[in-house]
Amino acid sequence: MPIRFDRFTIKAQEAFQDAQTIALDRNQQQLEVEHLLLALINQKEGLTLQLLQKLGANTSGIISQLEDEISKLPRVEGAGAGQVYMSTRLNNVAEAAFSEMKNLRDEYLSTEHLLLAIADERNGI
Repeated sequence: MPIRFDRFTIKAQEAFQDAQTIALDRNQQQLEVEHLLLALINQKEGLTLQLLQKLGANTSGIISQLEDEISKLPRVEGAGAGQVYMSTRLNNVAEAAFSEMKNLRDEYLSTEHLLLAIADERNGI
C-alpha cells in the first residue's frame, strides 16, 4: 500500500522529513524506524520526548542508542547518494500507524499513531 502523506498531520509529515534529513546527513539510502524515532524525539514542541520523560525513560540513553544503531546502517557514496527510500520495516510501521489511526477513528495520522506503531514494532528498537 502506498503511503498517503496527505493523510498525515503536519507534525507527522515533518517527522518523516526530519528522518530523511537524518539519513541523508549520514549518507544512508534506506530510511529506517530508528531514523523516524530519533526525528520524533528531536521534534520541537513534539509529544514524543515529553511522553518518554513522563514515563521516566532515560531519554539521553535512548538518543545515544538510536545514534549508535543509525551509525551501523550502510552508507552510500557516489551514484545513488542523496536518494532515500523507506525500508520494509518502516513501511510496516507506517501501515500499522494507519491501522492505529483507523482504530481510534481519527481522520489524520499523527505522531502519536507513529509512536504507538513503533512501540509495537518487533524487529529492532
